[in-house]
Amino acid sequence: MRAALRDAAVALSLANLSFITVWSRLFDSPNIVEVGNVRTYLVGIVLNVLLLALALWVVVLGATRLQRPWARRTMQWMFLLAVAVPLNGIRVQLTDLTVPALAAPFGGGGTMAVGIALAAVAVGLLVRWQDRVVAGIATVLLVCLPFVAVTFFHAARVLVRHETPRTVVEERAGVRAPTEGPTQRVVWLLFDAMDYRLSFPERPRTVRLRELDRLCGEGLCARNAFPPGGSTAAAMPALITGRRVAEVKPYYPGDMTVRFVGADRSVLWSSQPSVFSRARALGARGGVVGWYLPYCEVLGGTLTSCRMVSAGAASLPEVMGLQTETLIGTVPAVWRLGYREGARQLRRHRERGTRRYLDVLEAAREAAARPDLDLLLVHWPIPHEAFIYDRFKDDFSLDADPVAGYFDNLQLVDRTLGEVRRAMERAGVWERTTVVVTADHSWAESIALDGRRDYRVPFVLKLAGRRTPTAYDPPFNTLLLHGLILELLKGGLRDSTDVVRWLDRERGAVPVRRR
Repeated sequence: MRAALRDAAVALSLANLSFITVWSRLFDSPNIVEVGNVRTYLVGIVLNVLLLALALWVVVLGATRLQRPWARRTMQWMFLLAVAVPLNGIRVQLTDLTVPALAAPFGGGGTMAVGIALAAVAVGLLVRWQDRVVAGIATVLLVCLPFVAVTFFHAARVLVRHETPRTVVEERAGVRAPTEGPTQRVVWLLFDAMDYRLSFPERPRTVRLRELDRLCGEGLCARNAFPPGGSTAAAMPALITGRRVAEVKPYYPGDMTVRFVGADRSVLWSSQPSVFSRARALGARGGVVGWYLPYCEVLGGTLTSCRMVSAGAASLPEVMGLQTETLIGTVPAVWRLGYREGARQLRRHRERGTRRYLDVLEAAREAAARPDLDLLLVHWPIPHEAFIYDRFKDDFSLDADPVAGYFDNLQLVDRTLGEVRRAMERAGVWERTTVVVTADHSWAESIALDGRRDYRVPFVLKLAGRRTPTAYDPPFNTLLLHGLILELLKGGLRDSTDVVRWLDRERGAVPVRRR
């Protein structure tokens, strides 16, 4: 009985560690809206761990009852192969740290040689002292058993605290004080992972961005705008608060903790002043249409209207299947056996991405045409993957190339700009609207395209009632957009000359991150 309980504990610890990639994605990602229903994902991972542990335990019990030497040896090798899954998962989690550290002294070929040598040593140890190695690994897994309590407790704590994220903040009166409000309105269109290099100087001939070029021909177009962070989770809180962010973490339900540069401790994002709270003090009514981050939960008290878009909650069986596919993808060298992690996931991901984009587009056209909204932020899920468009067919597609599909999504960005412009023109608000087009960060995967990475993002500013093309070359951090928007709402910047002077005066106050 004691041996059976010990085997069960080892199986449970091994199963829990095998899902380390799934646990990491759940607890490290700030994306609590796109998860759809956090409860479903957490219940799914707990059930998956328990089911895998039960399966492992049944195999061990069955092999033990056979009482045959070959059965014991086979069980030991199966056990060792199973242990390779969490080890590979840990390796994947630490890749950014381990690969550069090994490559520095040994180089790329040397690193592979070191890996082969270590693998040979491990096989030798297993052949000579298999019983001892298995016993030692089992002991290590028993030592790691408390991690089961840690992950399950964390999951339970989130389940208890979690509330379904609000998708719409109730319409508020939007009291205008102390003035009658701005004379012009600002629509801030932020496209996720839009890359300046690929959108402008190195745009392929087959990508036609007429709407974007038209905006540049009517306003200020910057050539050296750099974002305040390399990811959405870091850049968006920085842009909205106007402060550089050093670290962000999810804080369920519906919030994030943020540590600003130079600060010793983290604070709740929702507790910080924002461009919307400061705009409200000017008498401006704010609105947000977004995805990925909990804008409505964090900013709702300062907004007149807020819409969060999700591609819809997945069912428990679907979630468990996705988590199992992630586990299979963690098996070492499984891709050499013909398995392609996420092949089905990719198609579902693109289907959900299409629904998400269309929902954002519908909400954005409606909000952009509302004359009572003075400041509107739309966070678009494109051109970031999922790649959902075919620029040659001018239609949505689930078969885009995993790398070159970025250019298809760029074409969709341009189509989107045209749709939003026409919505504002039909509502009669285009001429009194200042439009800002920019991105949260550039496209990190451009390295896979041509081996190069450019950290610049587009920055196009079309002033209300103006059509003066202006190129702006000096480098600056788009964190300045926070203050620039407030100046626009105050009416202090009336033409492109005023904007250029303002940027020249302020850009030295915020360092530029070129990498």
